[in-house]
Parts: sequence; structure tokens; C-alpha cells
Amino acid sequence: MTRTRTLLTAAMLLAPAVLVAQKPAPKPAAAATKMEKEEESEAQLMKEARVSEAAARVTALKAVPGGVVKDHELEREKGKLIWSYDITVAGKSGIEEVAIDAMTGAMLNKVHETPADEKKEAAEDAAKAKAAAGVKKP
Repeated sequence: MTRTRTLLTAAMLLAPAVLVAQKPAPKPAAAATKMEKEEESEAQLMKEARVSEAAARVTALKAVPGGVVKDHELEREKGKLIWSYDITVAGKSGIEEVAIDAMTGAMLNKVHETPADEKKEAAEDAAKAKAAAGVKKP
């Protein structure tokens, strides 16, 4: 009887350890992070673009003599895939924003943005990002 009790007690003490050891590994997170989604989106856009960033940069800089590229991005704007460049020129305030068609390499537009325009655009972009972050998908 004592031996039976000892075996039952040992089995009861070991049972949780066996269950823990057999616990399945946690599943990987189903949803990608926002940064991963952006990178994936950028990678997808890169696959679609027929004009390289280097070729688009040359075209953009021809449109702004003496300019230096401050920033650039590949984006879809009004349904068109474009390379967008912010170009600064020494001695001139603001930036020249140049859009190059990522499918044809043609310059679509060139707009001078004053520092006030840049600030307004940055605020609008921040508001859009905040609104997008607040949207929950079912």
C-alpha cells in the first residue's frame, strides 16, 4: 500500500512536468509589422518600375542645374508610379520637387516648394500617417 501511494504521488508530481514539456511551440505572429508592410510595398513598387532610380536621378538633376538630391522615393501618385526627388540648390531657399515617371523616364513635373510649403506638406503627411495608424482592420 505504501509503495502504491509513493508511485501515485510521484506520478502526480511528474504529470505537470510532462505536460509542460509537450506544450507546442508558440505560433509566429500572423500580422506583419507596419515597417514590414511598407518595405514589402516598396519592394513591390520596385518590381513594377521600368526605370531605375539612377536613371531617374540623372533626369531629375538635369531639370535642376547645380542641384543636390536631398531625398527621393518611389511612390504611386494619382495612379502613376513615380520617382519623386527633393532637390536643393545652393543659395536658394526651399526645394525643387521633381517627379519622374517610373515607367517611361519622362519628367512629369517640377515644383518649387518654399520652406512654408515643406512644413505644410510634412504636417499633412504626419496627419495621414496618424489616421492610417488609427484605422483598425477587422
